[in-house]
Amino acid sequence: MADMVKVIKTDPALVGKILKSANSSYFGFRSRIQSIERAVPLLGMTAVSALALSFSLAESAVGCGPLLPHFRAYWLQSILQAVAADILKERLKSVESDFFLTGLLLDVGRLAMLRAIPKEYQVALEQAEASQRALHDVEMETLGLNHATAGAKLMESWNLPSELSEATRVHHLPIDEVLAAAEASGSELIKASAFSGAVGDYFCGADKRSAYERLVTLSQDFYDFSRPDLDDFLKRTKSRVETAGEMFSADTTELPEPSELLSIANDQLAAIAMREHDASVQAIARQQAAELEKSKLETKNRDLENRVLHDPLTKIYSRLFFDTAIQQEIDRCSRIAAPLGVVFIDIDNFKAINDAYGHQFGDQVLVEVAEVCAAVLRKADILARYGGEEFVALINEPTESGLRRVGERLRKAVEDRKVYFGSNRLPVTISAGVAMAIPERDTASLDKRLMQAADDAMYESKRNGRNQVHFRTLLDQREQTLLQQVNRRLFSRWLVQCNIVDTAAVTNALVQCRPERERIGILCQQQGYLNLEQVDQIVGEQEHTGRRFGAVAVSLGLLSDNQVAHLLSLQQENATALARQLVAGELLDQLQAAALLEQFRAEVAVDDQGLIGAGKVVSSSSP
Repeated sequence: MADMVKVIKTDPALVGKILKSANSSYFGFRSRIQSIERAVPLLGMTAVSALALSFSLAESAVGCGPLLPHFRAYWLQSILQAVAADILKERLKSVESDFFLTGLLLDVGRLAMLRAIPKEYQVALEQAEASQRALHDVEMETLGLNHATAGAKLMESWNLPSELSEATRVHHLPIDEVLAAAEASGSELIKASAFSGAVGDYFCGADKRSAYERLVTLSQDFYDFSRPDLDDFLKRTKSRVETAGEMFSADTTELPEPSELLSIANDQLAAIAMREHDASVQAIARQQAAELEKSKLETKNRDLENRVLHDPLTKIYSRLFFDTAIQQEIDRCSRIAAPLGVVFIDIDNFKAINDAYGHQFGDQVLVEVAEVCAAVLRKADILARYGGEEFVALINEPTESGLRRVGERLRKAVEDRKVYFGSNRLPVTISAGVAMAIPERDTASLDKRLMQAADDAMYESKRNGRNQVHFRTLLDQREQTLLQQVNRRLFSRWLVQCNIVDTAAVTNALVQCRPERERIGILCQQQGYLNLEQVDQIVGEQEHTGRRFGAVAVSLGLLSDNQVAHLLSLQQENATALARQLVAGELLDQLQAAALLEQFRAEVAVDDQGLIGAGKVVSSSSP
């Protein structure tokens, strides 16, 4: 203490300020203190250190020009926080002695930034004031650090106690983080600093609403304050800060009363509520506008899609859609060695109808023909207007006889349609060409060849007198025979041919139990026809020739035509699963289904033996 007195006496101005402070009402000594030697022991070394530092900071906090109000605001808040911390120490009867000093230094980072980066910091200060937001948040956004971090770093460089720098660093952090830091250090100073900082922000900061909410929470969580306790604390702080202001040359006259602060906070809360309400209304309006615009765009896109994918007159698919669909179907059938068919349709004498009865009636004929054809075809088939009076249908996995029947049903349905011009019925017929193929692995130009074959068949119908159907196939004789063998092995077709179940019922049952398309190489191994080495051999040959797996296997003598037909039938349907589905759908009873399945397999076996005896099946050399 003697050393401290000696140091202070080297600065007469400091001696005078400390004596003036010791005799002020802030400390409340009864007798007047005449010497520094008596003042230092009475005040205590900590208080004297705090006073000396305060006077030094007060001199540093003297600015000029546009920054002058910000220097004054910093110094006033620092004094207010020091006083709040000192009052809190008295209320807690704490033995820790650095409350006043810590409160005083909490915002020293603001002073540092005012001195070091005045132009940049002025922007942050003015932005916080204008937006009524917490200064430390705006500092982070505009500068990348806040005054709490800067102040803590300064204290570390000054070798001040680590507890003091830690209290400064965390005093603006969320409450749970402040509490964690306080528990980790075992010090009340950290909690007191957060509370004092909230008092300073409430009196001097721009965002009084948030500061008051934080103050209420801190006072309840840390000190179990009631609202009246907090109000009393704020009043005492306001009263004592006026005395401290006299000591440290701070103007406290503009500091509002606690009741005024609460009114300001409520006004800010109301303003925020109004802004949020307005923002919500505007957001709802924007959302509704966006949804309306989205709905309009979706409607427009649907209209565009319909116009692109559908013929606007007949409402069936357009040629653009058909061209894409046939290529996709060719690719699919190539993977599973399945057939596909095309029906090409041309309205007979359509030009004469247009010339005699007008284009409006011609459009009516187009619409009615489209309706008739759509009604004949299955859902799995695709009908499109190809151009002018021409239509085309893509038939899903047909047999040759089935495809011929589809063409004939289309021709007959159009012929039977009653088309009237006024009260007169006019005959309307079509000429059709039917073509089918089983795509190889290389599907290049197959769509063009298939369409050309159907078109040629249609022109043959025209040349032979119209209102006819002619057939073309891109299958060679061996492929046709193989396809017949596959169809002969399908339980579904056998049931229909025997008039046990109709086509529609079988089709619905197949939809429920159709197996996943297994690769034929895997099926070969499952059936014990080939081993993995033989399958790899066939696949390698495929890479060179582009031919289908079954054709390569037969040419290498590894499979017979009969075995290939059996494998392809397994790809298409599971006879046992179909029988169960027909029982589940109450189309057959269990005993009947079992008997029919046994009869079907027996007939297939007999047919196979007959084909072998006739020399129509190549024997397999594989196990």
